[in-house]
Amino acid sequence: MAARPLRIAHLIDLAKVGGVETLYADFIQAPHPDGVPVAHFTVLDSPRMAARFVQPVQQYSQQVVSPRQWGGVTLPRRPHGLRAYNRLRLLRKLAPDVIVAWNQFTDFRRDPLPLPCPLVYYEHGMSWYTHSPRQLSGFLPHIAGAIAASEAAAQMLRLKHGVTAPIEVCLNPIRARVLSAHATPRQLDPAAPIRLGWAGRLVPLKAAGLLVLAVQALRARGVAAEAVIAGEGAERATVARLIADTGMGEHVTLVGLVDDMAAFYRGIDLFISTSMHETLSLVCLEAMAQGVPVIASQVDGFPEVIQHGVTGLCLTPTLSVADYAALTGASTAFAPQVYDPASQQLVDTHLLSPDALADGVLALTRQASVYQAYSTAALAAAHNPVFSPAAFTARLYGALGRYVGGAAARV
Repeated sequence: MAARPLRIAHLIDLAKVGGVETLYADFIQAPHPDGVPVAHFTVLDSPRMAARFVQPVQQYSQQVVSPRQWGGVTLPRRPHGLRAYNRLRLLRKLAPDVIVAWNQFTDFRRDPLPLPCPLVYYEHGMSWYTHSPRQLSGFLPHIAGAIAASEAAAQMLRLKHGVTAPIEVCLNPIRARVLSAHATPRQLDPAAPIRLGWAGRLVPLKAAGLLVLAVQALRARGVAAEAVIAGEGAERATVARLIADTGMGEHVTLVGLVDDMAAFYRGIDLFISTSMHETLSLVCLEAMAQGVPVIASQVDGFPEVIQHGVTGLCLTPTLSVADYAALTGASTAFAPQVYDPASQQLVDTHLLSPDALADGVLALTRQASVYQAYSTAALAAAHNPVFSPAAFTARLYGALGRYVGGAAARV
């Protein structure tokens, strides 16, 4: 007699393309490591999915539903309780063994909450931002536990939101298509400019304009440096304007979305993350997987990826938000605080200064032997099995299995 599938309902918004959304699409396609049958149910916050997710999500979900729709009718936003009621109705109808809320504080607007099974929150960065008391009280008290993408994410839940439920850290994986068994340590070409790379969504928190200013600072010191920026987003026009205003048009290139990210990383010497915060930076890991050393801030999950002085540099952010705005003209829609691993406390948000970034670039590239040592260490660290997709799938299923009750033995 065939075993009853493990039934998992996922609360997620797939309207935009990002790390969380891509991770979800990859996860539901991966088989259970122990061969246990699994039935995934996708409960979309917005019924519209980004184009790249439509096929895999529909193929690997038993059902795809949205609380915004009921019997072919789109429910109005108000009264708020209508969609909340429909969400509960759908979840009870799906009868899952466990419900996972992927990086969203879902306001259920009910207390007590009549869910058919445990509710688990999966933290990927949402905790850093500001939420209404109503949203927090309608969600966090109801979770049976949480899974966090990094120790920094777990600490944000505890320190900022007072979560006392169990929290298990489940490190993100490197995408299989970026890993390469043939990657080798990099060497600098002394006759070529230093080539810096940046990749991600062009949104405020990524602060991509700082890379433009870092290139400007390097060139002002007589260093032949150039940069390539991969990604799209609302801040693209702001970054393009900054490139023009600084006269860096011949040295900094916006290349948009890149299909072959492994080739992108192989084409740069250093990867620079200018983000004011990252839960656990996958792009840094991906760059390291191609032997590219990384420079980033020493806040949040960066030190969990980058070993300072070994695989790259984690620099102290000293640039105030006001000074950043004055330098770049970019949006400062930032989280007001970040997690400082050194003090294990929340601290006010600061960013990396262009001069600090320039200093870091020179520290890693002045000597070819130093650069190659960093490249070798970065390659080895990223290929640690702990970051493999298979290890991630096993960790996540294992974490969820602890909430399944009678079904836990199958997981």
